[in-house]
Amino acid sequence: MPFPEPLKHEVKLKAHFRCCVCLNYFVEIHHIVPEADGGLDVMDNAAPLCPACHENFGNNPDKRKTIRQMRDQWYELCAKSETHPDVLQFSTKLDGLYTEFQNVKASQDKQNVVLQDLRS
Repeated sequence: MPFPEPLKHEVKLKAHFRCCVCLNYFVEIHHIVPEADGGLDVMDNAAPLCPACHENFGNNPDKRKTIRQMRDQWYELCAKSETHPDVLQFSTKLDGLYTEFQNVKASQDKQNVVLQDLRS
């Protein structure tokens, strides 16, 4: 089960909408301990990762401690730096557009699969 949307948004706000590894924008919320291994959908088990870092580090159990440490360090830096409310509002809107884009792309990918099946 994925994280609840309010928790995802809280993690993104806390991380200033940036990846805790590479600091890129457009983050996904990663389960540090996967649900299959007993990980819960709670703030302490969530890490903001961009799609590339999520793919590169997310499935590696040896990186869990490191991801947690990077996340905590990034949260600390974000808490110390002030972010203008307009920037947070813009980041929230941009994140919403990115999510919509991902949904449209997933829908198009499904349609392409159906078309390929019909052609076969």
